[in-house]
Amino acid sequence: MTPPQDDLDTGRTDYIQEDFAIGDTVIDREKDDSEHVAIVVNCPPMTAEDWEAYRVNGEAVTVADDNPDYDPTANVVVVIYPEDLEEWGVEWDGDDPIGLADAPTGIAYAFPPARLEPVGTYSPADESSAPDDSSQATDTGDGPTGDDVTTEPASDATDDESLSQERLDAIAAVVEELNVDDVTVDSSREAVIVEKLGEPYDIDIDGSVDGDDLLAQRLEDAVAEQLDS
Repeated sequence: MTPPQDDLDTGRTDYIQEDFAIGDTVIDREKDDSEHVAIVVNCPPMTAEDWEAYRVNGEAVTVADDNPDYDPTANVVVVIYPEDLEEWGVEWDGDDPIGLADAPTGIAYAFPPARLEPVGTYSPADESSAPDDSSQATDTGDGPTGDDVTTEPASDATDDESLSQERLDAIAAVVEELNVDDVTVDSSREAVIVEKLGEPYDIDIDGSVDGDDLLAQRLEDAVAEQLDS
């Protein structure tokens, strides 16, 4: 439980979300263990009073409910502890936000920013010694040679690629009108990636959405209505 405000150090700085950057290491000011640091992985545009932390008997408990002595209108800071990040095994450089929809359930924690204290910067393990597979590739003589490979006519391939790009651009134009935070066309995957409140949604070129919540359904319905009707 959060101690009463009178028991807190009144001389300390009350941080806001803008004081934290992705990859900062922080400690929880409510804990005595200054060695137990966490890593800032996302700073979504969501206030403490709007962020559901967990549920009790089916009732939502927000970050503000759980931290009544902090500003409920302050945007939260989301952290993951290093041991959880290591157990997850995700490759992360510490520079870009982690999509919260990608994180396993229960390892990301949202805090009021004033409850956290920045103490340093996360440094991922050095992977420079890992072998570069591309530089190790050699011709074994077992694969097809240039004469053996059958290719489609260049004009047909170009036409198909152009149609795919037009379709992706059209999908992006539709979902950009739905008050989302970011829209990216990934031509290599033939998908449109939409981000809302730190969570990514992949829209396939056929209009299907990788997700099962209300926003995913809204995205899929909008594409079908605008492009496939």
